[in-house]
Amino acid sequence: MIARAVVTMGSFSFINCSSSLLMNKYRGDSEKMVHLVFQVARERSPSILFFDEVDALMSARSSQGEEESFRRFKSQLLSEIDGVDSGGGESQSSSHSGQVIVLAASNFPWDLDEAFRRRFEKRILIPLPSHKDILSLLLLHLSPLLQHQEYEEEEEDDVESMLSSIIPSLPHFSSADVKSLCKEIAMAPIRRLLDFSSPLQLQALHDQGGLVIPPITRRDVEEGVKSVTSSVDPSSLPKFEQFESQFGSS
Repeated sequence: MIARAVVTMGSFSFINCSSSLLMNKYRGDSEKMVHLVFQVARERSPSILFFDEVDALMSARSSQGEEESFRRFKSQLLSEIDGVDSGGGESQSSSHSGQVIVLAASNFPWDLDEAFRRRFEKRILIPLPSHKDILSLLLLHLSPLLQHQEYEEEEEDDVESMLSSIIPSLPHFSSADVKSLCKEIAMAPIRRLLDFSSPLQLQALHDQGGLVIPPITRRDVEEGVKSVTSSVDPSSLPKFEQFESQFGSS
C-alpha cells in the first residue's frame, strides 16, 4: 500500500514483480524475464518497480546447496539494478534517465543477500500501528456503520471514545489485523439476520430491494474484539528492531 501511495503521489507507472512472474524452470528464461521487466520499466518511465516478499528471490547466496540457475538469476537482478542507478545503458534514452525507482518489501530482511541490501539507499522499518493509527483505521471503517441512535443523548465524540476503549485489547495488531477486525464487526448484522432467515430468503429480499441490514452496535464491536487475534509473533519484533538499528536509515 505504501508503494502504491508513492505511485499516486508521483504519477509513476507501477510494475509489481512477483517471484512467480520472474522465475522459470527453463534455463536462461528467468534472466531474460528480469531484463525484460527492467526494459519495460525504462520504456514506461517514470516508473516504480516493486518487489514484494523479495527474500524469496534474493536470499543470501551460498556456495553449497544452491542451483547455478538461481545464482545466475540473482546476478542478473543485481546487474539490472546497477543499470537503473547508472541510467540504464544503451537501452534507455537520456530523456528517461534516472526515472526508474526500485522498491522492495520483506518480512525477513535479515535473510537478504548482502549485495542486494547494499543497493538500497533507504532501508526503512514499517512498525506496527500506534494506538492513534489504530483509532484512525477503526474510525475510517466503522464510524459510518455504527448505530448512531444510541449516541444521540451523549457527547458527539462518544463513538470515538468507545473505539478508543477497545484499543488496549488489541496488542501487537498490524494494520491487516485491524482490517480483519473491522470486517468481522461488519459481518455481525448479517449473522443476526441469518438467525431468522435463510440465505435464500435474504437473497430474495436483496433482489427485490427490500433487504435492510441493521446497524452495528456496541456489542458487535466488543464481540468482534474477542474473536480476532493478532497475526504477529511478539518474539519476532526484537529481530526487526535489531535489523533497524544495524542497517536502517531514515
